[in-house]
Amino acid sequence: MSSPARATPSQDSHPLQRTRRRLDVLTGVACALVVLAAVAAFLLGRPDASITEVHIADDAAVLDPTLIEEQISDLAVHRPTRVVVLTRDGEVSDNINEQTLAWARLNPDLDLLSDDGEKWKDGTLLITASVEANGEDGGPGSGQVGTYFGDDLAPGSTEAEQEIQSHGYEAFQQRDWNRGVTEIAEAAAEVMGRPFFARPLVIGIAAAVLLGLLLVNRWIVAHAVTGYSRNRRRLTDSAAEVDGLVGQTELIPDLGFGTRVKESARTTLHTYTDLLEKRDSIDATSLPSLHGLNLPLFTRMSRFDEGLDGLEADGAMLRTANVLYAREPGWESVWRSEVDDLRQDIRDAQVSKDIRERTDDPELLRELEAFCSRTLNRLDAIEAAGIGGGDEELDSGLTALTDLRGEFAGYMDRVRDSAFVGMDDDKESYISGAIEEQSVSRRRAGSLTGYYDSPGYLRPMAFGIGYATGLRNHRQAQEAAKNSSSSSSTAGYGSTGGGFSGAGSSSRF
Repeated sequence: MSSPARATPSQDSHPLQRTRRRLDVLTGVACALVVLAAVAAFLLGRPDASITEVHIADDAAVLDPTLIEEQISDLAVHRPTRVVVLTRDGEVSDNINEQTLAWARLNPDLDLLSDDGEKWKDGTLLITASVEANGEDGGPGSGQVGTYFGDDLAPGSTEAEQEIQSHGYEAFQQRDWNRGVTEIAEAAAEVMGRPFFARPLVIGIAAAVLLGLLLVNRWIVAHAVTGYSRNRRRLTDSAAEVDGLVGQTELIPDLGFGTRVKESARTTLHTYTDLLEKRDSIDATSLPSLHGLNLPLFTRMSRFDEGLDGLEADGAMLRTANVLYAREPGWESVWRSEVDDLRQDIRDAQVSKDIRERTDDPELLRELEAFCSRTLNRLDAIEAAGIGGGDEELDSGLTALTDLRGEFAGYMDRVRDSAFVGMDDDKESYISGAIEEQSVSRRRAGSLTGYYDSPGYLRPMAFGIGYATGLRNHRQAQEAAKNSSSSSSTAGYGSTGGGFSGAGSSSRF
């Protein structure tokens, strides 16, 4: 019996690895294009419209109207905008939103309100500076500042409006009212009427998301291909032994357990052939198909990995079987290990406090104790017969070990079921999950009889540690479940505003 012919391509540069390198180059190019596109979008999104009119109503007599008009007229905006600046003598108690609206209603010739009178007129920016102190006592300037926008120019939130207003705070406090008004107008020009897609934050987030997707895709692919490359080498290493191990099993006598081993050897050849086909299928993945959303590809890689685990387990089992049946040097030690694999777990079950304390079934505990005592005596006899006898004694001993493992598995399943009696579902979920994790981590590889009862019985140590771990995790989850800024900005137009809902707010400086 021999295995199929095997290809031996370079493991360091297989087809999928070369495809992945091409993907790395394309990813780098795509990242560069995203950065360039973001820069272009930012530059193209700069304001390029003009201020159509500047009107100054300096009731507080703190501005140089000519200077203000010149500086604001030079601003570039996203949409044609008329700017109206109002200064007034104010008091700390003033609601300048309400008083600005009242002023606009008293000056209909300025055309500051929409046709229905419920909002500010489109294309309008109104800046109000309410001067409460102008340094007459040598102190800083103080008061309130408001910004009001037609709906087509509104920044979108009170926070954004307050950010615009804050640009004038320092100048106002220094009593430089001209500079404060101009800096507020400049800040407003950057954001009002700006298309959503042209906002630096939007551009930045979009670019970051695209770059993130490209880099995450590269990481996912690199991680998957690296794991696959490692498994590809495992296939070559394991395959080197397949022919020899399978060929040796021809010498195993056609007895009960021996026949089972020879059937497994034939299955191993089929497993190897299937893995070669999976490898070729994965290697043939095209560049457009090599991406992080190709779940069928990753599923094939996962199955390839699982198949290799199975092939290596098959190899370990065949290696053990050949050593035993051929009586190769050291076979007695292998035989004793085969018996000890079960013997140790039986002894653990005999002395386990966890089994006695968690199992609310006295009859089960008596049955388990009797089984353990009986089985330990029988294991001594099986070990001696295998050492001193011939092929038949060895083969019957393996069959007996398999039967005993099956009986012990039944007892341990009953122990686990008994421990869960009367337990609520949530607690049981934590404990059973922890027990399963311990079971997986404590399975022993290489046992000949254990190979045929995979995934094996629940080991006493796994039960005890898993139960305690799950109980602790459940308690911590319950405890965690138990223990599960203000702004100075003013919005709204006061009692005289009626149903007015124009965009705008004010804040103190």
